[in-house]
Amino acid sequence: MASGYQSKFRSTNSRRKGPGFVAKRKIVIKPFGVQPKPPADFEQKSLKRVHEAVATTLKTGNVGSASREEMYRLVESLCIHSRGEVVYSNLHTQCRIHIENTVQQLAAPHTEGIRGKAEAGVLTEAKLDDRFLQRVAKVWADHCHNFAVIRSIFLYLDRTFVLPNPRLTSIVGMGLTLLRTSLTSNSRVLRQITSATLAAIERDRAKSRPADRQLLSKVLGMLRELKIYSSAFEGAFLTSTRRFYETESMQLAITLPLPEYLKHSESRLNEEKGRVGVYIAESIRRQ
Repeated sequence: MASGYQSKFRSTNSRRKGPGFVAKRKIVIKPFGVQPKPPADFEQKSLKRVHEAVATTLKTGNVGSASREEMYRLVESLCIHSRGEVVYSNLHTQCRIHIENTVQQLAAPHTEGIRGKAEAGVLTEAKLDDRFLQRVAKVWADHCHNFAVIRSIFLYLDRTFVLPNPRLTSIVGMGLTLLRTSLTSNSRVLRQITSATLAAIERDRAKSRPADRQLLSKVLGMLRELKIYSSAFEGAFLTSTRRFYETESMQLAITLPLPEYLKHSESRLNEEKGRVGVYIAESIRRQ
């Protein structure tokens, strides 16, 4: 005998299938046979908005009035409609011009806060070097931040157009390549970075002015990330170090008794270990 529940179920089910019963229908959404075309001015307007967002990012560090998600969707739409190559090319050109101008500005003299003051020549030179290295460190910090923002906007382009194309570099890689190329092309700026850094280290060794080790670490970290540390700095650093200690050792060997000379040498070794741990590349530490 069927249970009360089963009887009730059959009764209810039969009522549903009686006169006037309408069965549920599945809704199937079919894709468009042909992808809808964007408006005629879609590409021009979209590229302009993307260009403005990049310009604002390079200038201020954020995309401006538009949100990152909005710009991401715009880039995505451009890529879906086969405009990836145009988007990448425009971005490359825009970033190249900005980076070249930024590096060129580093070559301009920067004496704010120093000109007109009665300071010793060596102190003035030290302050000028510090100001210059601070500007370099800011350029690097801004570069890293700005390209992190830019990559978030162009992530769809990076993954679907750049990554499968072996002749192209990722968005972040493109930024590093452009900065490296610009610095190596502007030999004056690169030489100034090297000379200012070496001068700060030498003044620190001579105990005439303590070095800002955090600042030097940022500048040398930039050279390492750009893969120009060895060519731009390492050789000059080794030569400078050798020259400094050869000169000092010859002078002190004449003036100091042997116990004091050995004590001074041990102190110098400890100082150099501290410098190595802060801003010297691993390649030199093993030498």
